[in-house]
Parts: sequence; C-alpha cells; structure tokens
Amino acid sequence: MPSSLQTTPSSLQEARLATPGVSDDLLIAWLADELISKWSLELPIDLEMVAQLRGIKRVELAEMDAAGCLITRDGESTIKLRKADPAKRRVFSGFHEVGHTYMEGYQLQMQFRCSPFRTVKDPTEALCDTMASEFLLPRAYFLKDIEESEFTIASVADLSNRYAASFEATAIRFTMLGRDDWFLLRLERMNKPKDEFGAPPVLRAASIVPGAGRRAFIPRFKSLDEGDPLQAVLTDEEFDGITSLRGLTDGSTKYQVSAKFAPWLDMGTGQYRERVLAIARPMQPRRN
Repeated sequence: MPSSLQTTPSSLQEARLATPGVSDDLLIAWLADELISKWSLELPIDLEMVAQLRGIKRVELAEMDAAGCLITRDGESTIKLRKADPAKRRVFSGFHEVGHTYMEGYQLQMQFRCSPFRTVKDPTEALCDTMASEFLLPRAYFLKDIEESEFTIASVADLSNRYAASFEATAIRFTMLGRDDWFLLRLERMNKPKDEFGAPPVLRAASIVPGAGRRAFIPRFKSLDEGDPLQAVLTDEEFDGITSLRGLTDGSTKYQVSAKFAPWLDMGTGQYRERVLAIARPMQPRRN
C-alpha cells in the first residue's frame, strides 16, 4: 500500500486543524454543505454524483449481508450496496460510505455499514451516519423546511418524498434539527426479556431519539398504558392528538403526538415487526 495513503491528512483532519474547538458533527455538516454549494447540487441530492465528486468510481448493487461497503483496490474505490434493501435505505447507506472518504485511513481497509461482524458502532461509523444525513437531508434546506412545516407525521411524510429519503431517516432529522424538547419515539409490539414464555406482546418503547442537547428519558421496554389513545395507531394507522404517554412516563405532562403505523421486516431474522413511529413534544414544561 503506498505510504502516502497513510500520511495524507483526511478532509476531516484538515477541518479540525483549521477550526479547533468545533465539534466533529458540525465540521461534517460544513464539509457536506461545502460540496453541495460548490457544485450547486439540487434536491434530491444524487448519490452517484456525490460519489464521483469524492473520487468513487462506481456504485453497485450486490447480494451481501452488510447494508453497504466501500472497497478500494488498485487506487479505485467502489461502493457496494445491499440489493435486497429498499431504494431509499440504499441511498442512506451509500452516503454513509461516501462519508468514509472524509475519514482517515479509509483506503487501507474495507469499510462496512451495519456489518454483521461488528456488535458496537465505533465513532467513525457514527460520524459517517451523520455525513449520510447531511447529504441526504442537507441542513441548509431542511432547517427552512422545518420552520415552514406543521408538527405532524404528514409533514414528515411530505419531506420524505421531497428529499427521496426514508420516512424514518426524515423523522429522525426532523426531531434532531427541530427544537430541543422534540423527540422521536419508536414503539413495537413485543415482550420484554423477563416476560414468561407465552406472555402476550404489548406496545413498548423500542427506542427514543431526543432533540439536540437532550438525553433520552424513556427507558427501553417500558409499556404504553392500554388506555392511551396512541394505542389506536395499531388499528387506525395514524394518530394526531394530545396524550400523557402514561406508562412510558409518570403521566404528569401532556404531549402533542403525531404518529403512524410503520411495520418493518427485520432483514437479520426475517421477522415481521409491528411498529409505531411517533414525533412528540411537551405541551408544558416537564416537572422534575
């Protein structure tokens, strides 16, 4: 391997040196915006165009376990994406691999997204996910769209179509770039690990994506009260209204919630999962 590949500073390293004290997430946003602005790229941002601008020769579909990988051989880089994934997910995975070209040493080894051989995401993978969001849902455009959008799941769906991004990726971006007290809640009908065999599954918190600057406050596997109106999403498909999210919280705060039924197929296990995605914000300050 040429020694120059090991000693040449990466784009992110150069940005760190030029602007000390700035977070990597913000540097990533600047780097993505710089490329988009320089080449006057229009929405939706084209993956293959960005890949070529970053020196990647080809973007190919392949039968593979990982969602995507970046391979460099004989000085040429190729992105391979999992053929079985939906098109919108493949685009996110592709931009993730483009993100590796901003990191140090990417040419020295094959890079994977959602690798079956990794159990914990390392910091570089997290930064590449951030880069994928910045290309797929560019901050300069998206912040303006948030200001002009209503706080509804329908607005998220409209933005998903505008940016040719998956609904979930758009919902995450919507809450993280919105106000600090917004959050995205993922609920699944499932059992908790300590349930007895044969116990009926109920709607539980699978994960929460808090707004910028906040920490998750709903533990995983907490079950939503059976009387909560959000339960209706499992049969009515959508919900827009006010609820206390009792069971997930102590019920002392009212939340404006907009949710939709969003089942998904676990590619790893082949299992169909009943899921609800909900954006939420408190109607009053949360008590200590």
